[in-house]
Amino acid sequence: MKVFRSLPESGDLAGPTTGTVGNFDGLHRGHVEVLRRVREDARNSGRTAVLVTFDPHPARVLNPASAPPLLTTLDQKLELAAGHEMNVTVVIRFDESFASLGPIAFIQKILRKSLHMEKLFVGPNFLFGKGRRGNVDLLKKHAGRDGPEVVVLEPLRHRNDMINSSRIRSELLRGEIRLVMELLGRPYFIDGEVIAGRKIGRGLGVPTANLQVFNEMIPPDGVYVTEAVLGKVTLPGVTNIGNRPTFEGAGHTVETHLLDFDRKIYGEAIRVRFLARLREERRFSSSDALRDQIDFDLREARRFFEKN
Repeated sequence: MKVFRSLPESGDLAGPTTGTVGNFDGLHRGHVEVLRRVREDARNSGRTAVLVTFDPHPARVLNPASAPPLLTTLDQKLELAAGHEMNVTVVIRFDESFASLGPIAFIQKILRKSLHMEKLFVGPNFLFGKGRRGNVDLLKKHAGRDGPEVVVLEPLRHRNDMINSSRIRSELLRGEIRLVMELLGRPYFIDGEVIAGRKIGRGLGVPTANLQVFNEMIPPDGVYVTEAVLGKVTLPGVTNIGNRPTFEGAGHTVETHLLDFDRKIYGEAIRVRFLARLREERRFSSSDALRDQIDFDLREARRFFEKN
């Protein structure tokens, strides 16, 4: 997949394109269906499949106080898009200058002139241009003249409600890991770097990898069954998120114990995928009581992996 970190210049894109435009935070099942339709149309028509997204999220510029925390970093979004066989992803720098572009100029200058877009797949609530004044009706009005043909796709639904990024954020904050997996079509994951901690886990006989997390959204405090990706190796584990209240002043951490693994990995990149929530974080009366609970958590995690 070729990535443009700014709008392509004339001649950068070979031939006409089929595409879609949006934030695509989380690249959930609804997004995946849009990408499938774009890819299918591009193949059938001989056009290039293009995903157009923005950095930063437009709300960070237009209304920072209400901007949502993001499910995916830009690099994660690009990685996921590449996995769905987009030929090209264009990342438009969303700033005040771009936000001032009117809807007609967006159609003519961006979709047609820069992206050579002949077919565009969007949702029914797609809004664009200065003041979000552009909508699907305006796109259709210009289709065939100086705008692309427009295909409006209804959102996917799951458990009688729409699949969208806002719903996934809400469910993630509630710790509904299984439902989040169903909405995403994959486990929710965070990326980070392993850093030195206070070695509380090692003192309990359960060494952990402490994470400096790159994602904005992490699940709520608690204990989770997870798997960690280190390089090309995937390892089962248990992840604790929270303040470790049994120990005064321990501070908030994300720490992962990797089952049957004991190697120093400070400074290494790590991805943690969340598979199930075991319990809430809580204070224990003693280190021994905490250790007993950790042993139980580890047994539960092993049972999870045996069944799955």
